[in-house]
Order: sequence, then C-alpha cells, then structure tokens
Amino acid sequence: MSLFHDPIKWSGSMVSSWLRFWGFALFFVFALVFAVYSAAFEGWRSALGVTFFLAGFQLMMLYALRRLFLKATGRDVEDAGLKWHWFGMVVLFGAGVAAVVILFGLPRAV
Repeated sequence: MSLFHDPIKWSGSMVSSWLRFWGFALFFVFALVFAVYSAAFEGWRSALGVTFFLAGFQLMMLYALRRLFLKATGRDVEDAGLKWHWFGMVVLFGAGVAAVVILFGLPRAV
C-alpha cells in the first residue's frame, strides 16, 4: 500500500473504522503534547524529531486529500503527474536540509 499509488487505500488504513480513527487521533494529540513538553523541559532541539515527524505526516495527509479530491472530481490521471511527485519530494528534501543547516549551522571540518 503506497500513498503515491493508492491514496484511497492509504487513507482507508487510517480511518476505516472508528477505533482506528480515534487511535490515530489520540496518537497525534499525544505526539503534539510530548513535543511541547519536551521542548519546555529539555530544550527545543529535543522536540525536533517529533516536530519533523508530525510535519511530514501532515504533508502526507494533505497529499492524500488532494489525490482523493482529484479522484472524486474525475481529474486524477494516475501517472501523468508523477514528475510532480518527484519535484515535491526534492523540494521537501531541500527544505529539510535548509532547516537543519539554519537550526544547527554548517558542519565544521575537524
């Protein structure tokens, strides 16, 4: 099951039953609470892992919603927009590298 190849099945894996829906909802609430707690008591750098995970997962959910919308309106073509998937991944990777460099600085040679 892949988000890029079958967004309907990927979305269904998260919300197919009320138990799964509430399970994922509580997981995200607890992850957010953990990130805030960790940043408050241990410093903001300790919360970066959870923050990046939550941000990445939100981007995946937005992508799934877009694909579901396009499928529902009949405008989704399976492989026609594949080059945009790669473009988006490259942009996100570049943004992640830029964020790490901004937050931690450039690595120094020893």
